[in-house]
Amino acid sequence: MSDNLFWEKNFARRCGYVKAPQLFILFLLVQFCFVLEPGYAQTEEAGSRELVLAENDNEHLYWSSADSLFQWGLGGRFFLDAEYYFEDYTSLGNGATLRDVRLRSWIKFKNAVYLQLDVGFGNNRLNLQSVYLGYQASRNWSFRAGHFLTPFGLEASESSLRFAFIKPSATTEAFGINRRVGVGFRYAPSFVWLGAGFFGERIKSQSLGGDHGFYLLGRMAVRPMRSESFNLHLGGSFAYGRPSSNGVDAQGNDVYNRVTELTAHPDFNIDYNRFLKATVQGAKRDFRFGGEFLMTLGRIYIQGEYLGAHIQRTRNARQSFEEQLNQIGGWSDYSSYLDYLGELNSVNFFGYYAQLGITLLGEPYGYDALGGRLSELKDNSLELVLRYNHTNLNDVDGYYYQGGFYRNQEAKQQNNSIAGGRSDDYSVALNYYFQHNMVFRLNYSWFDLENVHYPKDKRIGVILGRIQMSF
Repeated sequence: MSDNLFWEKNFARRCGYVKAPQLFILFLLVQFCFVLEPGYAQTEEAGSRELVLAENDNEHLYWSSADSLFQWGLGGRFFLDAEYYFEDYTSLGNGATLRDVRLRSWIKFKNAVYLQLDVGFGNNRLNLQSVYLGYQASRNWSFRAGHFLTPFGLEASESSLRFAFIKPSATTEAFGINRRVGVGFRYAPSFVWLGAGFFGERIKSQSLGGDHGFYLLGRMAVRPMRSESFNLHLGGSFAYGRPSSNGVDAQGNDVYNRVTELTAHPDFNIDYNRFLKATVQGAKRDFRFGGEFLMTLGRIYIQGEYLGAHIQRTRNARQSFEEQLNQIGGWSDYSSYLDYLGELNSVNFFGYYAQLGITLLGEPYGYDALGGRLSELKDNSLELVLRYNHTNLNDVDGYYYQGGFYRNQEAKQQNNSIAGGRSDDYSVALNYYFQHNMVFRLNYSWFDLENVHYPKDKRIGVILGRIQMSF
């Protein structure tokens, strides 16, 4: 059973089979209780706090008290996707889907304390996205607690509404840490951008017992040059994590069964064949790191990232040695047994991408200093974006034979190599912003693949289209 399905069924059972729309309506009712609270129903003569629709904001739908001490907002998004594949060997499913249908609601007190709930219904499934309590101490300082995007990586810290391509790069998807439950802060004065936090699991993660995993991570960028026509952004990210345990064994141990998985289905929103997937058994520590670059020069921008992972592994060799002692032909000498198992090295993976964007219609590119990212394009804008991406989830050594790697052709025991696959892809995107919140996207990607588990799949192409609307 998938993590998503497990979480949905258990959530429904524990909440009396509350469905996703009912959950969101319940949240709205709670917010209406704030609206109808006597303190927000005073007469105009007494200093009105009656909520009225704000008419001076063309980007958000929200109501505000006359004194602006209380605000209540609604939002949402709609992604309609279609894909057509140029297959190699593995059959891939062409088609169309409502990739993401999402409703968002938020309340804000005294322009400082805010609560947000973002619920997705894409692919006919409940999916809680951003659910957090925040505090805006000043324009530059903010704090969050809940389930939200972690500050790791440039593209991975971005909302899917603002991706230049329909899908993020395979490198970002494989190495990004995404949304998790935790606490974090952001500090963004003029020259520097700094975000950090401590995070646990995702909301939808399945717990099998034992300790939950965590990540301690941060992202920092400097902006040495900033103007209307030219901006330079240089930064990096670092994360230290420990994977979650997968239950407790008969000896009461939860250390040796931890697993870290890096995976990506490059540009595939409908067909989920995982041509890039590295599963690290016995993961002890997970170090991730990256560097980022962003430059805007009028109607041109250049963006790139390098991301990597160093994962340390462990195993209970003593226990497995003792378990095989009574077997016929088992090892009697522990040191010889260790030599037979082979050295359990740490594994290393990496990837990088570079992309170039050009605005063919509309205003030049800008820089969002508060978000540490590229600004959104305005109405009636047309952009062309080119991207090259290399992702390597292989850490292999030795001779490959019938599903495993061996130190040599005479060896009887597989070594501990991991073959998650390698991909080089070339992509082009054409995005038309009819309005800032209504975008038509068309992408084409060509993948050069290498994966021992898909030996006959070498080159795959895909055309993707999206109609995107948000409010």
